[in-house]
Amino acid sequence: RHTNTHMSSGLCLLDELDEVLAASSTAPAPRAAPAAPAAAPPALPPPAAIERVAIVQAQTRLDSSGARFGSFTVRALLDGGGALETERRYSDFVALHSELATALALDDAFPVAASALPFSLLSARAELLRRHELQQYLRDVTARAAGSPAPAPLLAFLQPPPFTATATLAAECVAALPTAGSRTALAILRAHLSNGALQRAAAERIASLSEGGEATSAQAELVVAGAAEALTAALRRAVQPAGGLRATLSGPPTGHEAAAAACRALCALSCGCQPWHGAAREALERCGALQRLCDAMAHAPSAPLIAAAAATVAALTAASREPAGVASHFAFTAAGFVVAGMLDHPSTLRLQLACCGAVHALARRSPALGETLATAGAAAACVGAMNRFRSAGASSSRLQAAACAALGALLPHAAAMRQLEEGGGLRLLLRAVAEHGSDSPADAAVSMCGWRAVLALLGAPGTASAADAAADAASPSPLIHSLTPTLAQAELLPLLWLSLRVHRSQPAVLCACAAALSALACEDARRAKLGRTDLFCSAERRGALQAIEAVEVLLPGVRDATLARTLCRASDALVAVAGSRGWLAPAELAALHASLRAAGAATVIESSDEHRRALRRLECAQELAAAAAARKRGARPSVVGQPPQPVQT
Repeated sequence: RHTNTHMSSGLCLLDELDEVLAASSTAPAPRAAPAAPAAAPPALPPPAAIERVAIVQAQTRLDSSGARFGSFTVRALLDGGGALETERRYSDFVALHSELATALALDDAFPVAASALPFSLLSARAELLRRHELQQYLRDVTARAAGSPAPAPLLAFLQPPPFTATATLAAECVAALPTAGSRTALAILRAHLSNGALQRAAAERIASLSEGGEATSAQAELVVAGAAEALTAALRRAVQPAGGLRATLSGPPTGHEAAAAACRALCALSCGCQPWHGAAREALERCGALQRLCDAMAHAPSAPLIAAAAATVAALTAASREPAGVASHFAFTAAGFVVAGMLDHPSTLRLQLACCGAVHALARRSPALGETLATAGAAAACVGAMNRFRSAGASSSRLQAAACAALGALLPHAAAMRQLEEGGGLRLLLRAVAEHGSDSPADAAVSMCGWRAVLALLGAPGTASAADAAADAASPSPLIHSLTPTLAQAELLPLLWLSLRVHRSQPAVLCACAAALSALACEDARRAKLGRTDLFCSAERRGALQAIEAVEVLLPGVRDATLARTLCRASDALVAVAGSRGWLAPAELAALHASLRAAGAATVIESSDEHRRALRRLECAQELAAAAAARKRGARPSVVGQPPQPVQT
């Protein structure tokens, strides 16, 4: 379906809306003074591979309370030259294992057992044995990561920490968090794994840094330092039952607050269009973040947690490297939790917005996922959100856009179609577009997603040619076949002309409107071939000329191949009806012919079937118009481009 192929690969719905509309706006806001050049976004460092790693020394250190602990000097050689050296204690190794276990297929339990005795009471032989076991563990990890860039948590582990949190009391770490930078907050998160209050405070600090005014540089630093893996491990500790890694650590689970904060931070790191957002999504996919998000939504179904988790699920699903149509068990589990969250928290706008984005991403990932969502009532939940949040404002507009997009992805399924029809059907979608008719980016997003949902609801073959649409009379009847001219001419077409006029600087909106126009024109061609008179655009000469004029206005500025092919289909269908009835003068046909040729050259679609068919249809219509004009003047019909021959009497 056309509606299932309109989003860019790797971006979830809300990121796509922001990217497309920001890039397509051509009218800059007035400024009192020239704006300073924007700072370049930070670049991610080149990937590094580790050649060899070894523990070269063991020593005794004192923490901030005066207690002794064992410390190990770790040195690593990199493939491209250079070395890294740091000093780590046993708990640092445990934190590293919790972040790498899933990505490197390690056992859940840390293989080096904790000592039952304090470090000060360990014998020299016991210390040597622990050093040997830790050395073997590092070699195993390095071997599993060989042949590819080293994981970010491993590289961060091999560098000196910015804050020796493991040697600092938990109370002092909590006091340092309000002013801590991104790397310091991450070091504190990795330090005291069994302290639930500290885990929550560190996760909240990372979330605030990722969402604040300096989020650009902080997000890049966090991703490079392995924050995605560290937060996923913290989320697992917050919601998992006793056992597994909990056998190595002591203390109760960290609780709902830590899980919600970790989900917020993961959402900020993974939702976006920058290179580090993509790197964070890849890291989250490797470390099994989707499973952890499902565990979090099952363990602590609060509105903030579900909102952040749903947005992260949408980002991970849209960026998944699995083939289209393939979905994991956890994707189906997440789908159930997303719909349940929408039904349990109907008045939380942020949650409804995030869940609509998740529904859209999941439904487009796999038809089976779409069927699961439709059966669970996702379409009804989206309709309810559209009816509840109709106030003016950017947030409400984004929700209307997200809900329309989610409905468009769900409508191929019969259950979703029934739920939308019960909630208002076509008039609900047209109302959303009509209530957001300004040229603001937020309202443009509603128009774009609304017209795509209308196209999906009508069931029109958005990629079919006019000839195919006209000849396919025996196919299963979509909703557009039963659409009445009264509704189309009174509500749908006037709103379509308004959207084309208001959003003429938004290519994404124009593409959606052109697809709707093409669908209506193709249906007109089908009905006309069957001898029916209940047409939409071409019921009378004025309407047909208005539709053709809209195509002519769009063609000169088109630079997108998809939009150009859509306009070719619309032109083909409109000329098929209007040209056969003699409504188009030769000058009008010549102007449309020139516009189509120019658009084909600008978008390099001259060899496409749509472009060739539209040009051939126009040439035939020009020949018919020339023949009719010649008959009126008493001249012999001639080929287009040649002067008419006088009639010999």
